[in-house]
Amino acid sequence: MMKKVTIAYSPADQEWYLLAQPKRGQTVNRHIYWGANRLPLKLSIARKPPLLPCKPLTMNAYIRLKKRKPLLGPVVGILTVQGNDGSFTGSKPNFIELMRTGQYKGGIVFVFTPESVNWLTEEVRGQLYHPQLKKWFSCQFPLPNVVYNRIPLRSFESKSEVQICLELLSKHPRISLFNPCFFDKNELFRLLKEGAETARYLPRTELLEDSNLLSEMIAQHQEVYLKPTSAKAGKGIFKAGYDQDKGRYTLLFHQGLKTKRVSTPSIERLWKGFQKLKFPSPYIIQQAVDLAQIDGCPFDLRTLIQKNKYGTWEITGIGIRVAGRKRITTHVPQGGRIEDPAQVLPQVFTPEKAEEIVSQVKQLALEVAQELEGHYHHLGEMSLDIGVDSQGQLWLFEANAKPMKFDEPHIRRKSLENLIEYAQYLTFKTYRKGVSTNETAQAN
Repeated sequence: MMKKVTIAYSPADQEWYLLAQPKRGQTVNRHIYWGANRLPLKLSIARKPPLLPCKPLTMNAYIRLKKRKPLLGPVVGILTVQGNDGSFTGSKPNFIELMRTGQYKGGIVFVFTPESVNWLTEEVRGQLYHPQLKKWFSCQFPLPNVVYNRIPLRSFESKSEVQICLELLSKHPRISLFNPCFFDKNELFRLLKEGAETARYLPRTELLEDSNLLSEMIAQHQEVYLKPTSAKAGKGIFKAGYDQDKGRYTLLFHQGLKTKRVSTPSIERLWKGFQKLKFPSPYIIQQAVDLAQIDGCPFDLRTLIQKNKYGTWEITGIGIRVAGRKRITTHVPQGGRIEDPAQVLPQVFTPEKAEEIVSQVKQLALEVAQELEGHYHHLGEMSLDIGVDSQGQLWLFEANAKPMKFDEPHIRRKSLENLIEYAQYLTFKTYRKGVSTNETAQAN
């Protein structure tokens, strides 16, 4: 049987409390178990948080009642890395939002780094945020039931100590680590080309290794995009093409809020200019698509898909990103803006076609998630950049294993709730694996 409870942690005395009315004859302390390694936790039963100089942090969680080992959870660890100043990196406002969602939905959420894990004792020194005090403080936790990988950069994730930690977490039989790594754009398209349901939505995409391929694809598609395989948020992207009227090759790229243009008479000079300006990572070259436009600006659809409380994929939300004037991408950090699909699509297409496009986008997102899950195990969420051309044809431009925050409030709220509910599913589904059929029947 599952029971939702309210607990509190007091930084002042470093004690955990179960907020409940003690029954007659009941002891004031109760031992339960928590975490992947099911460490014992002493809960002091109290009707309300104790009056201490530092107000305790309250949160909801679930107890799975068992005769021998009642389990408290889910215990969710947000994995990031340690910064040069000893604190942790990543988006602290996003971490706080997930903690607050756990507090009311039912989840004990903390932040940790590879350095904070003691593998001998299987304990973690995690970080909690106290909203009243507006400060972070450390607390001792067991190994989490669920690890949410939010390491912000590929360069951080590739460090040896981080890779060792990820490997140990992924091999632990009672830890569910999801989104174990970033997607590499070249590998991503190679995998999706193999999918019977996904290949037809892909623009031609190749690993860019020399000027011959650049020349060939410009000749075939008129315009192409050059994208670093390991960047995000539209950084490092170029748009190349050939101006037939002027007989010159062109290269467009963003420099701050400005769009720069390089014009050369030969493909060799274009290639040399690109080599000087590009990021050090490998690049892919991708066929440009004549996207549908609103108010003279191209747009695409950002789709967030996540695992839900049943452990199955569902569409969390769809937003539209519109490119800024004379900008080469729709990314908001690169000058794009947010619009509502329910407003934009019926303006560009008929209402019937708009409904059909939304339905197709949802189906494509599900097909991509299912295809990639066969290659990258333990995926819990991803975002997709899906274009729609002037004829209403869909094109898949990108998939991201670590989605950026969606600015649409309803999508953001649902995304946080899905993460906590999926953690609840993983925690108590995993717990049942170690229980016999008869015991499970009794527990339910």
